[in-house]
Amino acid sequence: MIAMLLEISVAQGVLRRFGITDRDVAGHIFLINLSTWGLFLVAVEKLGLRGGVESVAWLVGLEVAVIVVEAWLIRAASRGRMFPGRIQWKPLGWWQAACVSSVANVVSIAISVAVPVIVFLIVKGMA
Repeated sequence: MIAMLLEISVAQGVLRRFGITDRDVAGHIFLINLSTWGLFLVAVEKLGLRGGVESVAWLVGLEVAVIVVEAWLIRAASRGRMFPGRIQWKPLGWWQAACVSSVANVVSIAISVAVPVIVFLIVKGMA
C-alpha cells in the first residue's frame, strides 16, 4: 500500500511537470493504478511465480505490460476518453504518458523492494 501511495504521488509530480496541476487527478491515477495492480497480482498468482531467474523474467515482462497499459490509460484520460467530469487534463502524448507511468512504477518497485529489505535488516539486527 505504501508503494501504491508513493506511486500516485510521483505520478502527480510528473503530471505537474507536464502542466496538469489539478490535485483531483490523484483519484483518477489511483483508479488506473488499482486496476493495473490488481491485474498484476492476479497474473503473478496464476503464473505461480516463486523465485528464480524465470520468475524475474516474468516479473519484468509483467511490469513492462503494466507500464504500457497505464500509459495508454493515462493518455486516454488526458484526452477526455475516461473519467468525464470537472478535472481539466492537458492532452498528453504517448511519450509523456509513458514517462509518467515509467517513473511512477520505478519508484513503486524500489519501495516494494526496499521496505522488506529494511524490515529484514531490522529484525536480523534484533536477533
